[in-house]
Amino acid sequence: HFKPAALRENAELYIEESPRRGGAFSFAHEVRTDGTTNGVNDEQRHLNGFALALFHQYYVMTGDEEFLRESLYPVARGVAGFWSDLAVWNPSVEAYTFPRLRSVSEDLVEESILDVVLSARWSLETAVHYAERVDADEDARHRWAKVTRELHIPQNDRHYLEFLGDREDREYGSYQGIRAPVYLGYPTSELASRLDAGKARRTLEHAWERNNHGKGMLGFIASWYALAAQRYGLGDLALEMAGRNFDCYEHSGTALCEGPNNLDRYYVLTTTAAYLLVPLHMLVQEQEGQVVPFPAVPEAWQEVAFHGIPAAGGRRVSGVMANGAVEQVKIEEHR
Repeated sequence: HFKPAALRENAELYIEESPRRGGAFSFAHEVRTDGTTNGVNDEQRHLNGFALALFHQYYVMTGDEEFLRESLYPVARGVAGFWSDLAVWNPSVEAYTFPRLRSVSEDLVEESILDVVLSARWSLETAVHYAERVDADEDARHRWAKVTRELHIPQNDRHYLEFLGDREDREYGSYQGIRAPVYLGYPTSELASRLDAGKARRTLEHAWERNNHGKGMLGFIASWYALAAQRYGLGDLALEMAGRNFDCYEHSGTALCEGPNNLDRYYVLTTTAAYLLVPLHMLVQEQEGQVVPFPAVPEAWQEVAFHGIPAAGGRRVSGVMANGAVEQVKIEEHR
């Protein structure tokens, strides 16, 4: 949205660094400039999906075909290969599941965690889509498609569950909390139309209750929850969730920190960037290939105007709402 050239440069770095590390690379929570990582976060395998989303979103926004062939598809192929190799047939649920892995909640290590499963499903679907686009890896994409179709998503009749066998009795922690449901809406947004929307909404609301309405939560996790909620049209809930960022100001009130209990970690990029995404996605989303203006506007926002928000395919969207009613929407091609 802000600096597409820098976004592309960051994405291509993963490709360029791969041979130096022996032809294989891993996406992790935090990658240092020398290519090493910070230990425990290597085990957060859901981040393979988050990293693939970086490449996917750049292509969606720009339509850069060279980038698709040279950067996006090689990453999609590698990530999909990882997930399809890791998936194991589980006769007890008659579906593919994953071994014990670490969740986006860093203290949780369980079998088939929701964020892992949704990351895998989105990654596999995305790889199949792009393999078809570039007409490559026919045998592999059939394997990816099979795992996708038969992948078990932990759930009961009312909620998506945090992990396989979850009895929904794990105590929340203000720092860690119940984080996995964020993947119901972001960055795996294309999955939303193929999940049970009512169940997803109930799961997000239920998790927010279990998380004590975000008290003590990291700013970027609160925003991540908001991004997921507004994918299902929950504008009021998303506004409440994103509002927890205001607990994260350091004492002078000028810098957002990592979280209210981490005020020594100020000017944290993930907190600021995630928060800025929230109003953008309240005003403009892409759903099923269509630009959708005002998809999750909170009830309190009766007077709204925005101009030139980037959308898929290089378009720019502007709109005006007055007295709670949409008065104008303009979608322009942008070169």
